[in-house]
Amino acid sequence: VIKNFNKVRLGINISKAYMLDTDVIQLVPEISYYPLGNTKLYFTLRNTSNKSGDNDIENQVFGKMGLKIFSKTWLEGFYAYGKTQFLACDNGYILYNNPDYLISRGGVTISQYFKNNMQIILSYQLENKEQFNSEDLYSHHFVMVGFNIKL
Repeated sequence: VIKNFNKVRLGINISKAYMLDTDVIQLVPEISYYPLGNTKLYFTLRNTSNKSGDNDIENQVFGKMGLKIFSKTWLEGFYAYGKTQFLACDNGYILYNNPDYLISRGGVTISQYFKNNMQIILSYQLENKEQFNSEDLYSHHFVMVGFNIKL
């Protein structure tokens, strides 16, 4: 559910999933602020609370900034912190459903839009994780190149 006001957008998302033989319930309130009154610059803050199986409630705080740097080019950066094991984010497009704990994640994305409803995305992300059985920490780096087309 999303409600737009003048320079502010409020939203809340509730979801339920079944990951690795575990029921996961997730509540995500979100606020976005558009200081210029348009989408050329925005800031988003979100808190993801999830309950999985018999585990305690886990929270992850997420912040994102988007900036339109050219007429059809966007630069976005984000950072999230909070130890969580199962996580669905970006409206379910990204799932963290392995037994390792996600401690923090951050990244930067550049997106180029074209007249014919196409988009090219280049993204770098860093995830800091804790191994499930040993509590050893490790980092996961990845680069994503994407291509979207609306039919």
